[in-house]
Amino acid sequence: MEVDSSINRYIAEEDMNVVGGGWGLYPSAQQAKAWMFVYPRDPKLITKYIDSYGDQAVEMIVWLGPRVDWPDYEPCFCKSTFSELSVLDNIGLTPYETAVVARRAS
Repeated sequence: MEVDSSINRYIAEEDMNVVGGGWGLYPSAQQAKAWMFVYPRDPKLITKYIDSYGDQAVEMIVWLGPRVDWPDYEPCFCKSTFSELSVLDNIGLTPYETAVVARRAS
């Protein structure tokens, strides 16, 4: 989490998970069945998660961000085992946003 805890009014501080900066990995991610990246800052962070924990329990990854950013992130998934991509349409996002679900290639 890169947002100061005082900004969030809806999650109690004891329920927050904090990593060390923009490049830190959250170790419990390796036990999760799904990951969600919302407006990530750098494609390399997603690659780092996939390389570090992608062979563990995770079955799907959801990416949400600006539509114009997706071409920068798509290779992170296409070059990994999570190359089966589904773009989600008509889910209530603004026109400049997109959401993509990545699953392991069968």
